[in-house]
Amino acid sequence: MNEYSGIILKSKGKILLCKRSPDASRPNEWSVPSGKIEDNETPIQAAYREFYEETDIDLDKEIFFLDKIKNISRRGYLDSVVYIYWVEYDKPIIPDLKKAKDGFEHTQCGYFSPKKLPSPISDELTHLIFKALSIKK
Repeated sequence: MNEYSGIILKSKGKILLCKRSPDASRPNEWSVPSGKIEDNETPIQAAYREFYEETDIDLDKEIFFLDKIKNISRRGYLDSVVYIYWVEYDKPIIPDLKKAKDGFEHTQCGYFSPKKLPSPISDELTHLIFKALSIKK
């Protein structure tokens, strides 16, 4: 089974989402910064690492476990599990895709309210976005 990990960053009632590049896994899909857990990592370590590699943002806050998704309905994630964490910042933090090591995996990033989520986005992630936004810090 393949294991992945990602972080939902929320700020002022909005969620940071990034659009996958046309030649990346899950092409043109909106998602949160995430990636494969390496052999020597825990899911939380992978979440921090992947977030930094894809956004050039070094999170300086503790992240919290939200949920895990098994067998995401969209292409490429059968026989897999994705651990999703969340963190909240008072001000939006803007990714630097040009500077990020793996910034090429995305074409753009932005903050979205739950009423104006971009498409395509998986049903599972949409559900977790609403779940994360319902948590008060």
